[in-house]
Amino acid sequence: MKMQDNVYPEKEFIKIQSKIMGSQFPWYLQESGVSVKKSLGGDGFQFTHQLRSVDGGISPYNDLFRDLYIHLGVKRLFRSKLNLLHRTDEIHEFQPLHIDLSEDNPPWTTAIFYLNTNNGYTLFEDGTKVESVANRMVEFEGHTAHTGSTHTIGTPCHEYDEGRFRVVLNINFLR
Repeated sequence: MKMQDNVYPEKEFIKIQSKIMGSQFPWYLQESGVSVKKSLGGDGFQFTHQLRSVDGGISPYNDLFRDLYIHLGVKRLFRSKLNLLHRTDEIHEFQPLHIDLSEDNPPWTTAIFYLNTNNGYTLFEDGTKVESVANRMVEFEGHTAHTGSTHTIGTPCHEYDEGRFRVVLNINFLR
């Protein structure tokens, strides 16, 4: 596992963050594939935006992350997806832990890029937790089981935000 803070220079990061967290960015409701322990009272939904789908579809917003893909040394991009989770009264972990692609793919790398700071995290099968810190990225072998969480406290990104959302970019690729 490799973690890096301050992936983008501040000015570039704020430009990307403002676009993604802005009121004109298109988010899509996903009620399937998101499982929160019901005993914790989880709602089981999130909003997503597929930048690059496994079937080859590409969003016009994918170009926002071109420099990040270059930085990662991406030779083949399988999937790139933004996830937006709402703030909850208590932290909920999504269950079960998972891998992002099917086992029959060649050995791939997964990277998670955090677009804002909050007390949510990514949990790995060995118990490691990576906190959501704006402009942070964690890379790991794609067959590593992991999951995310909701958050209860967040740092506002702009004057209209109250830290209500947790936003991450999940990238699956070959080098």
